[in-house]
Amino acid sequence: MPVVADPKAVSFIAEHGGRLYVYADSAGLKHVKTEPPHDQSIQFEQIEADGFVMYVEADIVRPETWDVKFHHLPYHHVDVLWDGHQPGSGVPAVYKR
Repeated sequence: MPVVADPKAVSFIAEHGGRLYVYADSAGLKHVKTEPPHDQSIQFEQIEADGFVMYVEADIVRPETWDVKFHHLPYHHVDVLWDGHQPGSGVPAVYKR
């Protein structure tokens, strides 16, 4: 499955260690971080992207395309969309298999 990332997102991730973690908490809420979660029990699958490595929680259902976007507000951060959509807006909440 391809990862499409805008250039600012790639730069941001590279400046923060070159890794991106995507996982869900117990309520099913999405987390996108450049640092690994404190919960060591989360299992990740590694996806090579152009300019960084993405680690996606093994139980999260995969889209056809991961879209990685950089955002300025409310603070500089990156977000991941499923086939161009936020979970909950055309895509079910971050769901697990």
